[in-house]
Amino acid sequence: MALKDLFSKLKKDTTTEAKNVKEAVTETAKNVKETVTATTQSVKEAVVEKAGTVKEAVDAGIAEAKKEIVTATQSGKSILDEFKAAGQKANEEAEAEKIAAVAKEVINGKYGNGDARKKALAEAGYDYATVQKRVNEILHSK
Repeated sequence: MALKDLFSKLKKDTTTEAKNVKEAVTETAKNVKETVTATTQSVKEAVVEKAGTVKEAVDAGIAEAKKEIVTATQSGKSILDEFKAAGQKANEEAEAEKIAAVAKEVINGKYGNGDARKKALAEAGYDYATVQKRVNEILHSK
């Protein structure tokens, strides 16, 4: 084989090889692009799915927090009502003790009799009917 034929074959082989490399690179690039596109799509879908899940979790958390706030508010109102009732009962008991003490003073003659008693009790800030009722209860229990 002559040198010219050898160079010609070498050139032909190199051209063929370069063409094969180019086709291989093109095919690889196409495969990489498809893989990247598929992966990107999968990532987008996963992000959307997670975002939905996160939103649902946040919404559920907000709903639970609202329930807890309502429960705490109702509990607070219940406790407040109990304190109010206890305070009212304590005031009523204190008032009853005060009326009982005044009734004993009336029995002992401190506020006089008849209209003088009515006037003296009113001036002292007491309701005559309430005090007289307690006086009668004390006297009739003996």
